[in-house]
Amino acid sequence: MRQEWSWDDPMHYQATFIIDRETSNGSARELCTVSRFYAVSTGRLLELMHEAGFQDCRRIDETIYQPILTGRRAA
Repeated sequence: MRQEWSWDDPMHYQATFIIDRETSNGSARELCTVSRFYAVSTGRLLELMHEAGFQDCRRIDETIYQPILTGRRAA
């Protein structure tokens, strides 16, 4: 299995997930699926969480290799 990533423009990127099977005749494609994503900065995502009604929205760094965003449901 492998992933191939490419940017369509500064705000959209595409991820292709590919599964190849090794056979006696070489590689054979089992599955290939493509998804398109909209890139949002962590700052903007925190703003959107707040606009959606979440409270205490914050970013936690240094827990894993990428930031964790948390928020609580409004009472």
